[in-house]
Amino acid sequence: MSKNGDKGKIASFVRLAEVWKTSVELDLPDPKTIAPGDISKQAEIIDKGQKMVQEWAKNLLTKIDQRTKVVNEIENPGQLKIAQKLATDANTTDLKALGTYLRGDKDPFYRLAAWLATLEYYFSGNPQTSEELTGLLEKMVEDGYLVKSPTGPLKPYKEVYDFHPDSQQFLDESDKAKLREMLLSLRNKVFEREKQGLLAKGDLSINDLFAGKAGKLALKIHAEKVKRGEGQIFWRSGGVLLVESDGKRIKPLDATGGIEAAVREAKTMGVFLLINSLRQDAPPWVKNLSKEMNGKCQLLWHLMKRGLFRYEVAAMATVTQEEFFLNQKSGDCFLSFKGIWQVPSGPTIANFFFLVRREEKEGVRRIRIAKAPSHLEDFFAQCMGEYEEGNNKFEGVPQPLQAVLQAAYGQVQNNAQKTAQIAVT
Repeated sequence: MSKNGDKGKIASFVRLAEVWKTSVELDLPDPKTIAPGDISKQAEIIDKGQKMVQEWAKNLLTKIDQRTKVVNEIENPGQLKIAQKLATDANTTDLKALGTYLRGDKDPFYRLAAWLATLEYYFSGNPQTSEELTGLLEKMVEDGYLVKSPTGPLKPYKEVYDFHPDSQQFLDESDKAKLREMLLSLRNKVFEREKQGLLAKGDLSINDLFAGKAGKLALKIHAEKVKRGEGQIFWRSGGVLLVESDGKRIKPLDATGGIEAAVREAKTMGVFLLINSLRQDAPPWVKNLSKEMNGKCQLLWHLMKRGLFRYEVAAMATVTQEEFFLNQKSGDCFLSFKGIWQVPSGPTIANFFFLVRREEKEGVRRIRIAKAPSHLEDFFAQCMGEYEEGNNKFEGVPQPLQAVLQAAYGQVQNNAQKTAQIAVT
């Protein structure tokens, strides 16, 4: 055995020892023993106790995760078996201690603090994929922190969750709203991470694809609003699509977002498209294919056409974002907002892009949306006219278009400053 190997194992056990200690009982003031005469003093003492509970609970959960991580790093079979037993015993003790605050006879103020700390801890995690986030939520159900419910407020993906009944008597609506926003933020971070990962795998441009070059193409797919009959409206999901072309045919490789499951099914079925079919206005239908196979082919065709629409709109631009925002140049600008737009008390919008036009008429700069995808129709419903730009930060443009233009201006300005710094250094 090498000395370096010995040092590595010793280091693992040193780290293991650091997180081996189990929880300690908190020395908290009992709210029932506090004289009720001085409400402000009473509130101050209880608030201090709640903060102690929250810090203790989060440290406890951190230690549980650290033990698990350290155990997973041990390679020696004999040592691994011992470490697993020790970790299980320590984690069981810690979880039992936490349980006394979640479901025991502790004061309601401290039980609330324990529930908030536990749920915030998990909703502040760092899952790398949608599968990992789903796994985290399933574990929270298994551990008794969440329940599955079709009417619950937590819906990161298809499955819907609610807070466990044991917590409902302590969490008020503001607590639940905060936790819901934390979960949505976590989901958005996962989506952005997955999206960037797929986009990085693409090595073809749209022109390369139609020129018959082989390789991989990554497309951002916006959600699509569809109207059928009288009053029938539904949405087709969006995300990022990764396909591979051999120069003539396109086959799906991977996807993220709402289209992920359907694209993976199409991949499993072995469907593909002829590149030339994307030049047509209607999806292909192959006589000797089953109805299910044709359906998946048409799905892939519609996704590709939606992704190509973004590039068609971008090709209409006559000025760059730098010219439009920093130099106030007139013309059509393709605006692609980086990140995810969260509507206050409303939906989250991904793949945010449109064509904005500036024209100068009789010495007055005027702004209007020249072209936008269907998933922004409702968002921009009150902003589809032509407006005087104003003298400062698009002050003459109505909301929410004004807010979007201001945010885009900030992104362009930051990019320009970074470029200037790189050029100087």
